[in-house]
Amino acid sequence: MKRLFISLTILGFALSMFSCAEIQKLDVVSIQKYVPTGTIIGETNFKKGEVLCAYYEDRSLLDNRYSAAKVMTPASSQTKNQAEVIFVTDGKKKWTKYVIPSHKADKSELKIGKLVLRHQSAYKKEISAEAYRKYFWAIKRISSIDELFKGVVEVAGMKSHIKWLRIPDQTLE
Repeated sequence: MKRLFISLTILGFALSMFSCAEIQKLDVVSIQKYVPTGTIIGETNFKKGEVLCAYYEDRSLLDNRYSAAKVMTPASSQTKNQAEVIFVTDGKKKWTKYVIPSHKADKSELKIGKLVLRHQSAYKKEISAEAYRKYFWAIKRISSIDELFKGVVEVAGMKSHIKWLRIPDQTLE
């Protein structure tokens, strides 16, 4: 009985030492293999050359949905100020009136009443890099900054994580 107790104690000690050694080896790369594919751990953004463009031709600037696209033909007087784009969402080639260069929002830029581009999943803490590029965006107004210190603001009355907001590089009003 004494031998069994001593053997189990030694075995338990050895296993706990092995576990501690394995925990010390963990880093972001080894943690990533346990995270579902597509979950954002770091930063995400559009790919080079992608910009948010209005998806619907018959809607106004503020009532439209926006999606990442690559501009094939820039807007000009010959194209009646429309740009020809290919949307990342579905690969459709369309002409659009609104091409909106933008950048990721910074806390210092967020004020009540400011127009921002809000990702349709901005209420979530995490979204995939694919969803960031392929889901729709909308132009909405910031309605509250009470939780700005938490990285959350209200956009059109909806709680939105700042990391899923973009600031237009041009004046929209």
